[in-house]
Amino acid sequence: MSGVHPDGIDEPRLMDLARDLSATGVNVVTPDIPELMQYRLTARVTDMIEHAAVWLAARPDLSGGRRVGMIGVSFSGGLSVVAAGRDSLRNRVAYVLSFGGHGNLPRVLRYYCTGVEPTPGRGLPAATRPPHDYALAVLLHQAADRERRLAGQQKVQRAAQAVDVAADVHAVGVARLLRREVVRGADDRLARVARL
Repeated sequence: MSGVHPDGIDEPRLMDLARDLSATGVNVVTPDIPELMQYRLTARVTDMIEHAAVWLAARPDLSGGRRVGMIGVSFSGGLSVVAAGRDSLRNRVAYVLSFGGHGNLPRVLRYYCTGVEPTPGRGLPAATRPPHDYALAVLLHQAADRERRLAGQQKVQRAAQAVDVAADVHAVGVARLLRREVVRGADDRLARVARL
């Protein structure tokens, strides 16, 4: 399963991984999930991952009549684990590999809002590295979807759309400017997430 990326299943690294796996004799299916190309994480994404795995498992010509394996990249890693746990896939999945998945939402949100990476061990200094701009777009879309009743929703949606455009044209400087304005201007809702 592809991660959140505007190229979706055409993302070059995913295509390379699929080719490499296929060269070993494994049948590879990479479902096209439009929401992931639009930086949106919805319940429908998990449903589509589930449906793709059910379809593959039901195809003995592709699955060999055996359980299927699932690999989810980045945000799709956790969503693939959720899909694999559903009743429709019971006894049909051999394994799920979350490749670069995010397993601790408060930690991920803190990093996205501050740029400070938690250290893996005690006593090591924290590393500061700016998060990729796509992460901000995902957070803003999620915030806008969840904050419909609040007056600032349109502002957050406009900022999310602007970040999408900025990321698509690789205008990193503009996206960083938007990040500062959104965190300052959205009644500190996103900044509060960093303190979780």
